Amino acid sequence: MATASSNEFQLVVPETAQRTMILVGTEFSIPCHLSPEISAVDMEIRWFKETDCVCIYKNREIIEGRVFKGRVNLITEKLEKGDVSLSLKNFRESDRGDYVCQVTSGVKTEEITVTFSWAFGGFVWLMKEKVNRTWTENEKLKMEDSVLMAGE
Repeated sequence: MATASSNEFQLVVPETAQRTMILVGTEFSIPCHLSPEISAVDMEIRWFKETDCVCIYKNREIIEGRVFKGRVNLITEKLEKGDVSLSLKNFRESDRGDYVCQVTSGVKTEEITVTFSWAFGGFVWLMKEKVNRTWTENEKLKMEDSVLMAGE
């Protein structure tokens, strides 16, 4: 397996959209992996919902964002295999939207956006898909502000 110091990686999610039935109050996962499969243990990982910090993994510690306290699960045991997927407990309708995963190793930062949107059906159905979204400078500043407030 390659070492975590490698700067040759990309973030990937499943290529095709996935339908997932999510009931209010249950746990759901947002998949994200490093490619090639290298360890992310010594990398910095940031997850955002829109511009709100969901969690930060840095120096082998997880800091939860204010809005998501008590609901975040980043499975640190899977980081060794490059799995930086995010789990959120207690699904709420307000959880749908765009999620951003940023992974930094040394001077290289990779970013990917995954969206959760409604689909039709009797239950809450969400579509998980990779999107090519460019974040504005104003949105990036809001993201950085929310990182500074994380853990408070």
